[in-house]
Amino acid sequence: MSQSEKPIGGIETLLDTDEAARLLNVDEGTLKNWRSQGRGPDYVVIGGGGGRLVRYTPRALAEHIEAGTRRVVRGRQRRERVAGPGAIANPVDA
Repeated sequence: MSQSEKPIGGIETLLDTDEAARLLNVDEGTLKNWRSQGRGPDYVVIGGGGGRLVRYTPRALAEHIEAGTRRVVRGRQRRERVAGPGAIANPVDA
């Protein structure tokens, strides 16, 4: 078990860029590019200057995945954002 998998007190687990990239099945460089472009999952910055650490919460990764979720309706893909478990909001034809 890595250090990031051990929650401390009430603090949410933090994942480093490598762990987040593996969960999203993308390269670490992709996450770095997304951050510089203001895209991708929300992240936490710890420290400053040369000691700056970037971390992700599992919740932020899940929200990023949900924001990109599309459902197939009547045999064709429709762009629909999933608002929560089982809920669909703002359907838009693809």
